[in-house]
Amino acid sequence: MKLQQYLDDNILEIKEFAARVPVTEHTVYNWLYNGVTPLRIYQLLIQKASDGQVTQKDWEKKNDKKKANRRVRSAEDNGMRTAKHLDANKALKLKSSKKKR
Repeated sequence: MKLQQYLDDNILEIKEFAARVPVTEHTVYNWLYNGVTPLRIYQLLIQKASDGQVTQKDWEKKNDKKKANRRVRSAEDNGMRTAKHLDANKALKLKSSKKKR
């Protein structure tokens, strides 16, 4: 169950739920409306405050796997750029060492 649904079903205001977790109202607002995912410790506190109705799995997003794949590809791209950069630096060092001779 999503947090918003839990609050609606149990007729709870953000202020009341924030006191249960305990966090600020602004933090709960961010979770609900600004797409902020709570840290795992808060996910556990939310699960406890909601009597297990809102679980950690409810915070997982469908596109998390896509994001993880993008991060891997990005890291590979950065590694490739770094390798190219290193090769260019080696070439420059070779040129400069030949000039010194």
